[in-house]
Amino acid sequence: MKKILLLAASIMLACSSLSAQQSSEFNYSGAARPDFNEISLSYGYFTLNHLANSFGGILGAVIVAPLSDETFSNCNSTGFIGLEYMRYLNSGRFAFGGLIGYEGIESSFKNKKTEDIRKVGETLITVMPTAKVMWFNRAHVGMYSRAGVGVSVALVPDKAANCSLALQVSPVGVDFGGKAVRGFVEAGFGTQGVISAGIKTCF
Repeated sequence: MKKILLLAASIMLACSSLSAQQSSEFNYSGAARPDFNEISLSYGYFTLNHLANSFGGILGAVIVAPLSDETFSNCNSTGFIGLEYMRYLNSGRFAFGGLIGYEGIESSFKNKKTEDIRKVGETLITVMPTAKVMWFNRAHVGMYSRAGVGVSVALVPDKAANCSLALQVSPVGVDFGGKAVRGFVEAGFGTQGVISAGIKTCF
């Protein structure tokens, strides 16, 4: 985990250095003024929680299944749905904010004798402060890096809520569109997924 956090910090610092080498007049043309607000709605898949549950189930099937009446079948996820607010500063070069997100995960286990399927579901609610560094921005397209660290609360029926670290590192993000509304796509790793996409509005 320390290595992941150091990687995220290195990416952010590298992007900051790259931005510093650009012209001091960095105007984010996605909004009417340099300091502005942004609200976005996103959907991500292949999330950290989904991958961890799938890998854990497979590993358990190999190690524990021979001694148990059940074996791991599969793990399904709704994907990560996130609502995020960010505030741009320094003429649109940097942005800081936070998001709240939802993901539902369901793991299935098959009884070896009866072949009955037992399903275990959990709901994950995530709150995560985030930061963004713009690489460049043009009238209709921009590129950036984004990262966040927060907490996820797992809600399982008839069990106490469980908290875990939420983390997202997205080295490459691209937004495209007009001044007020843009779409975006991000590639990275973490709580929001390996790949995520959505729509945002600036005001």
